[in-house]
Amino acid sequence: MSEDDVVSAELLAVHAAIAPWTRALLDRFHTPKRILSLSIQELMQVPGIGPAGARHLRARLDNSDLDRLSGQLERTGCRVLTSGTPGFPRELELMPEAPPVLFARGEVPGPLLPKIAIVGARRCSAYGRRQARRLAAALARRGFVVTSGLARGIDITAQVAALEAGSSVIAVLGSGLDVAYPPEHIEWIDRIAEQGAVLSEYPPGTPPRPENFPFRNRIISGLSLGVIVVEASLRSGSLITARYALEQGREVFAVPGPVDSPVSCGPHSLLRDGAKLVEEIEDVLEAFPDLILPGIEERTVEPEPSSALIDALKEAPRTADALAARLGESVDSLLPKLLELEVAGQVERIAGGRFAAR
Repeated sequence: MSEDDVVSAELLAVHAAIAPWTRALLDRFHTPKRILSLSIQELMQVPGIGPAGARHLRARLDNSDLDRLSGQLERTGCRVLTSGTPGFPRELELMPEAPPVLFARGEVPGPLLPKIAIVGARRCSAYGRRQARRLAAALARRGFVVTSGLARGIDITAQVAALEAGSSVIAVLGSGLDVAYPPEHIEWIDRIAEQGAVLSEYPPGTPPRPENFPFRNRIISGLSLGVIVVEASLRSGSLITARYALEQGREVFAVPGPVDSPVSCGPHSLLRDGAKLVEEIEDVLEAFPDLILPGIEERTVEPEPSSALIDALKEAPRTADALAARLGESVDSLLPKLLELEVAGQVERIAGGRFAAR
């Protein structure tokens, strides 16, 4: 193993063995190699780790298999970053509850590239999808990096629009980098890693547990100058992201929606509480008057035409399985096409897990 591979494997070993003590031990002992060699007596020097806890942590550290962990990192193509190491986002360094370790694919755009989060409802409307696509593309063309969570609906719409405009994108997952959630977004993980970065504080192999997602939202907001909420219910995780943004001193923006739509409740609640109203990107830019924007050359990539797919959906709404049978394709090859057409506004999901042409 190279020296970098060894350090990455050591970090993974430490984090897997001693989380949630990773931050405290790295602050005190500085390197994962040093932590791996700590005695029970040394572990007990850390406030909060008593004799029983020290024995438990020492046993877990003893069971670390660096060769296996290095192989796991190589298979998943990810690096392990910690505060102060090259590639760790500077925006997170002083963040409350900063992640002690990040697993990364791709390269995190540096602090000179301004970042903005666009988040919202998974079950969004066509209106919400249009606004997310319009704002993300416009912000990307002005040089913003769009951050989000790669969820269905608003998140993926914004991130795909930014990619197609030629911008870097950051996706923050609530699972290991080798566990796509939702599964149909696996190809977008690869695409974002090529054009930006995919991050997670969870080691490879971690499943998408429900409790992971609200907590990962603090990273989405922490990376960003501000958070734009496009459609959200009052119990939405997007409002959790907005709350983290306020705690971190970031700006909160909201896109108004139709008054009779349930997913307008979240943005309207934020607006009543003082969030900045967004109709055009100028509403975002005026919040950062001193910001120097690099701008980028616009690059629009339209989804490949799929007339047979659209024609089949015009005949009748169909599930992915039924559509695959109708077209003689596999579901795995069909889902990315459906997603691109959905983001482009040509296809929508309706009740019963079916897809329909717009």
